[in-house]
Amino acid sequence: MENITYSPGKVTSRTLHDAITATVAYTSAKSEIVAGAKKIALQFTASATISDRSAVLKVYGTLDGTNWAQLNILVSNATPTAGNDLTRVASVTRNSAGNDMIFIDSEAVGALREIRADVAITDSTVPVGTITVVCNAQY
Repeated sequence: MENITYSPGKVTSRTLHDAITATVAYTSAKSEIVAGAKKIALQFTASATISDRSAVLKVYGTLDGTNWAQLNILVSNATPTAGNDLTRVASVTRNSAGNDMIFIDSEAVGALREIRADVAITDSTVPVGTITVVCNAQY
């Protein structure tokens, strides 16, 4: 197992998917080492030219770098519930151009070693547009 070091107060940013046009399963995706992070945010972007395309983002995590599991504790940037509770989701879908901000529940962040993003894209007959996923981790 690789040794991981971090600097307190540091923020890292990594593009997990850059302008992809087809499905990328988490098993083939870049991973981001987040061990020791206090906060993790993801930005899920569909380009302005997106048309007849739907994309679903799921995030997977690992404690050991080998065994991955889908994280069903994503905090959506959606409006909180009536009781002002955070909305936790298993995935986020983009059906049009725009951005979504997703956060990993802070109670689970410190235990994770790495995360990966799975993006499933459904195309029309003539796909247009791209999907980008960026991960920021604060230590």
